[in-house]
Amino acid sequence: MRFNRIAVADKYAKIAEAMGKDIRGLSVREEASLKAIEAVKELLEDLDMPRRLKDIGVKEEDLPEIAKRTIQTVEIPGNPRTMTEKDLLNILEAVY
Repeated sequence: MRFNRIAVADKYAKIAEAMGKDIRGLSVREEASLKAIEAVKELLEDLDMPRRLKDIGVKEEDLPEIAKRTIQTVEIPGNPRTMTEKDLLNILEAVY
């Protein structure tokens, strides 16, 4: 969500509002869109779902290979931003 936020901040603000976040008076691009990310994190916590790759058994040393294979084999239709292998690796490392 953080990667795509800059491309769809207005949609993220709507998601935040729909998930019960008070976004009145917040800037859409900087503050309200971050509330959507916060709301999703809270939802994952409420559902007791894993939030880190290591929590589901992924090994840190495998992240570069996962990024490489994913970019080579998976098309991400409708993603608001073009993603490179390095972008994906950064995301994987952030959620490790």
